[in-house]
Amino acid sequence: MHYPITPGQSFLHMLGCSNVQDTLDQSVDLQLDDCTIRVEMDEPVLREKLLRYFKPFLIQNDDQPHIVIKALENPPLKPGISLTDLHPGCSKKRIKEQYINIPGGRVVRKKLSGMLFFMNSSENIAIGPCTENDNQIVNFINNRFIQWKLDQGCLLCHAAAVSRKGQGIILAGFSGLGKSTLALHLMNKGLDFVSNDRLMVRKKKEHVEMFGVAKLPRVNPGTILNNPRLTGILTSEEIRKFSGISKDMIWKMEHKYDVWLDKCFGRDRFKLQSGVKALVILNWSRHGQSLEMQRVNLEKRSELLQAVIKSPGLFYYPSDNFRVLEPDPLDYMKFFQDIPVYELGGGIDFQQASDRCAELI
Repeated sequence: MHYPITPGQSFLHMLGCSNVQDTLDQSVDLQLDDCTIRVEMDEPVLREKLLRYFKPFLIQNDDQPHIVIKALENPPLKPGISLTDLHPGCSKKRIKEQYINIPGGRVVRKKLSGMLFFMNSSENIAIGPCTENDNQIVNFINNRFIQWKLDQGCLLCHAAAVSRKGQGIILAGFSGLGKSTLALHLMNKGLDFVSNDRLMVRKKKEHVEMFGVAKLPRVNPGTILNNPRLTGILTSEEIRKFSGISKDMIWKMEHKYDVWLDKCFGRDRFKLQSGVKALVILNWSRHGQSLEMQRVNLEKRSELLQAVIKSPGLFYYPSDNFRVLEPDPLDYMKFFQDIPVYELGGGIDFQQASDRCAELI
């Protein structure tokens, strides 16, 4: 009997790894909102890492999942094809990713780790030193869920989000202004965490919904030192070390820590779905004066939309029956036209900002 070779199998054959799928004897099943994902792998250590990371979303699933991801442990590989560098934005200089569209799919290579990813509308493969780069496997899993939601007609936002009793606040802002930090301060006030840096939104009849990504917030030492629920993340030696650093220096530090929400805030505080009560856009400055929070009209302040809009990027592969092009600002303007929008301006003050935001719901 003849079995057709799929694009994914062809990709592995091109790498000389066509037999590695026979060793995929480990798996993890996840429920991310309405999407079931199965990750198949050949490395028990990677499975243990994924079980810990995705603990709130683990399920026992005997049915066929919506998405299957294969993670194949292997030394770094270079495909025998020419890849195109993805040039970052003007604020970043280092090229981190390369890609090529091949018949039936897309290949993405991470330059630093040597991890290779293949995706199309039905197959998702990661191959390389997966266990060493488990964060990239986590991101690949979450990108598959983002694709799932975008194919349902959602818009992708560059935003964090929190919620209380099914109503949530979207926290948008340009990188480095403290979306995650503000979200964690709001958790101190009893709100639940919805998302860290990517958020999908849509209108369904009269109901406005948002969907988070199962990605733990990553914060710098300054955020940890200024939130008592987070100080357990640091050792006593690290607390002494970072406490002696100036505010300017600690703000610029790139050293980040995962915030394990269950350890810091208790169980069941990570919700991936909520209604939308308001959008808050962080447009403040470390050198500003007192905090200002005011309601704004996005039609008159359209420049603020740039803090919200997010392109799907390389890990979105257009399916046969749906295609997301570059985001259209008019779609976002239309989505938020009936939602209260607030701008946080002036000087950065997370405590006062969390007080003001909590009052919205």
